[in-house]
Amino acid sequence: NIDSNLQRDCFIMATAPNYLEKAFKCTKGVDRFKDVITFGFTTMYLFLDPEKPFNPILGETYQGFIAGCPVYG
Repeated sequence: NIDSNLQRDCFIMATAPNYLEKAFKCTKGVDRFKDVITFGFTTMYLFLDPEKPFNPILGETYQGFIAGCPVYG
């Protein structure tokens, strides 16, 4: 369950290697374009249902693990 926009942003960046690293390895421009656009749609999908916004004035932070990698925001 994603509680804030900051946490959601961390999860979005966790999907970046799946598409962007693959795009950097492509030799055909069309395939690279497809991978970058797919990453863009992934970010839009994760931001469709925001439940609670991040509020830095209240001192909200996020720390956790995404796919075994520590994340701090």
